Amino acid sequence: MNLGMFFSHLDTVVKQKDAENINKVLETVVPLGLEYVDIDGASIGVNHSVEDIKKYLDNFGVKTSSLFYFDTLDWKNNNSLSVFKENTKKQLEYCAYLGTNLFMPVPDIPIMHKDEAERNECQKVFIEYLNETASMSKEYNISTVIENFSSHANPYSKPEDFDVIFKNAPEVGYVLDTGNFWFSDVGYLETYDKYHSITKHIHIKDIVPNEDGFLKINGRNCDSSYIGGGIIDFNPLVTRLKENDYNGVLSIEINNFENMMENIIKSFTNLKEML
Repeated sequence: MNLGMFFSHLDTVVKQKDAENINKVLETVVPLGLEYVDIDGASIGVNHSVEDIKKYLDNFGVKTSSLFYFDTLDWKNNNSLSVFKENTKKQLEYCAYLGTNLFMPVPDIPIMHKDEAERNECQKVFIEYLNETASMSKEYNISTVIENFSSHANPYSKPEDFDVIFKNAPEVGYVLDTGNFWFSDVGYLETYDKYHSITKHIHIKDIVPNEDGFLKINGRNCDSSYIGGGIIDFNPLVTRLKENDYNGVLSIEINNFENMMENIIKSFTNLKEML
């Protein structure tokens, strides 16, 4: 197993003035065990050029584990879907340039479905998009993957959603997010056990329930924590990963922005102890 984190966390450290620049953050974090980063494709060209990102990583021998593309998708609007598909091509080119073989689209659905029938229809559109993207990504030797998202407005947030998705999009892989199923009031291990053979990547996320929390989703509120600082029990997952010979990346994800450098250091320290 390899250790990673979200590239955006490096930017947050710089913004909080705990490091002068990205290179200085990497000087601190790489010795902690950082080997890979997950990159937000929508931010490329906004915060850093793709060339600069690659230069930062190459200088420290860090690789890109996945590229995720978060954008709004109005599934009822054919033009919105066409734009999303067109942007996907650009994201796959970024993947190829950065050397990652995992592309994770994250279409955000802007309006909550009025009923289950409408949600199912949205899911059908999403599955069609996934199949097209999986086919297109093959041309780049890249795999399309999808995570369990948190908001029920998205038709890939509940355990039963993945039964439908993977049945109808068989070439799509799974990214386990250890924190997101909490917003559906279910544990994450059951879904991992079911789909461990197609699990390509893991987002390691810990949370602390809090009525005034930073994250407010599906009527449940919490804060994101450093790894080992919340309620998620990672030990059963680590046991399963070893049993299943998982050789992918565990990427630390911290959604709260306060004291990012401190939380990164604690996360790597605690995660390495669990492994």
